[in-house]
Amino acid sequence: MINLKRFILFALIFVIILTPLASCSKAAETKDEKVSDNDTPTNEIADSAEEIPPEYQLNVFDWDKRIFNILVNYNPDSVWGDVDFTSVEESTGDPVNDAVYMRNALIEEMFNVKINIIPGQRDGHINLIRNAVKAGDNSYDITFNTPRENYTLFLEGLLEDLFMIDSIDLDAYFWDSNSAKDLSVMNKLYMATGDISLMPKRSLNTLMFNKKLIADYNYESPYTYLKDDTWTIDKFTQMCRDFENNINTTADMPIVERQFSILTFNDMMPLSLLGGGIEFAGKNSDDIPEITFWSEKTATIFEKIADILFDKNICFNWQIENLNIPQISETKFMANQSMFYWAELRSVEIIRGMEADFGILPVPKYDESQVGYCHTVNPWVAMLMAIPIRSDNELEKVGAVTNAYAKLGHDMLIPAYYEVTLQRKISRDDESEISIDIILDTMRYDQGYMYNWGNIGGFTLNLKPEKLASSYEKIEIAAKKDLQKMIDKLDAIGGN
Repeated sequence: MINLKRFILFALIFVIILTPLASCSKAAETKDEKVSDNDTPTNEIADSAEEIPPEYQLNVFDWDKRIFNILVNYNPDSVWGDVDFTSVEESTGDPVNDAVYMRNALIEEMFNVKINIIPGQRDGHINLIRNAVKAGDNSYDITFNTPRENYTLFLEGLLEDLFMIDSIDLDAYFWDSNSAKDLSVMNKLYMATGDISLMPKRSLNTLMFNKKLIADYNYESPYTYLKDDTWTIDKFTQMCRDFENNINTTADMPIVERQFSILTFNDMMPLSLLGGGIEFAGKNSDDIPEITFWSEKTATIFEKIADILFDKNICFNWQIENLNIPQISETKFMANQSMFYWAELRSVEIIRGMEADFGILPVPKYDESQVGYCHTVNPWVAMLMAIPIRSDNELEKVGAVTNAYAKLGHDMLIPAYYEVTLQRKISRDDESEISIDIILDTMRYDQGYMYNWGNIGGFTLNLKPEKLASSYEKIEIAAKKDLQKMIDKLDAIGGN
């Protein structure tokens, strides 16, 4: 009797892996034509290449029933528990779970391996990986750790340089090129992300707005500003102030009953700065980070956002109010008690039961001259892929399986989350698709913000505007000192 599950798996492998063989030579010809010094590609060819990525040939081999170990974050009672590799057995009808299950099964069939998902408590990964590398037992093939965990690990020389693993094609469309560009240091790369994982994407900051309130108060839809490329901090803050002038609410009303212009949390400040084009740390021509935070523009953005963030008639910040009530912001937004809700993309999943329609927006730009938007992963929860130092000769094989996971993530995992879960089930309006495209296409990874040298990534949290200059002056020396320590450590372990 034919095993139906295996039949489906082999059929998927044929579609995903074998089909590119027929077009491989043609794709190579097209690539060669485009890079010719004598030819200038037409817009038509360029546009076509962007719309339909060339078929990609994976390196598939038989690994003889080898166990492939993946370390992930284990936190089943939190929204940040692993959803990228951990699934219930069989299909459940949940698009993401089923995509995760099928991707693991496909990898097992393609490489003749057994996937072993190892749960580890977040913030405990450092010791797990440190002990494994010291023991030389290659306990973990690939790991998913927070940026700050990875930072500690690569400073101890415990992570492989991803640039040196030929089987991981970081130039491929299923890896995020910004992660390689932003996270490389001294021409080495110790962590990366892309379509291999949903967790960093779910941690991205975004703005949601209540369509009912926008219509009730006859405001211009923010989608109009987005379409006109005029969605700026000034537009956003002005809408917040205007709404506060129109609503019927008083400070003596209970918080649970009051209406606000925006619901948010302390991270709105640094994320607004990053969204406005401020870099906590840039990099020089030698790929060495430099502190680049302070400027007149920084002070301007800070003042504009602080004007909203610290006005308790306009803004409800559960951290400032010390009201860590589970999902209080989601509850208030769903009850039409706020026009805007500043949150992470994963919160969209929570408010999908909202009766009123809502929209999704990118973080506003500094001004209309800013080129592109900027969305930053949460350094406390975004799990980025890293490979611990190995003591055997199997690094390229590990890389090939990792690369396949990213490619299948593009083909299976991202459509399940992005196209089905977000666009069709939750966002409930076609215009949100444009915003989600922008948000996921503009992921950035500021090393100063993520690694928090001298508290540069955290000192703006709950900081009043009149204290910005003096507070930065106090932490700048410490930030530069910590950065230099990083450079010195990487030099010592062969950073250049």
